[in-house]
Amino acid sequence: MTSESVLRERGLRVTPQRRAVLQYFLIHQGEHQTADGIWTAIQEVSPEIARGTVYKALHDLINAHVLEQIPTLSGGDLYGLRLTPHHHFVCLSCGRVDDLPASFHPEIAHPDIDSVASITTIDVVFRGVCHQCSLVHSS
Repeated sequence: MTSESVLRERGLRVTPQRRAVLQYFLIHQGEHQTADGIWTAIQEVSPEIARGTVYKALHDLINAHVLEQIPTLSGGDLYGLRLTPHHHFVCLSCGRVDDLPASFHPEIAHPDIDSVASITTIDVVFRGVCHQCSLVHSS
């Protein structure tokens, strides 16, 4: 899978900026990053890319369901690849976000809203303390 093929598959025009942002995520699959973190990483390869251009590319990729935007407890957002359905675990201590496989099915009550809405997406976020932080706090 290449950034060009994903962009075309999702109906987006292939631009150097979109390719650069998507390529970052294809290389760092499973990682979640801030917009400024992405911009900083891309600047090492493409110093001419502007911060606003990265934000625009992120927005386009989110609308095409290629990336996802995850709000953090600190008020910022993290971005991650969303080519396959999955859940998230957010550590309340260090803020790290990990992907959990979609096959992980916690018991969740489904509200009876078929009469008033049509559900298109379910986003599940588990919050707790990651293994690494729990080791630090138990020492």
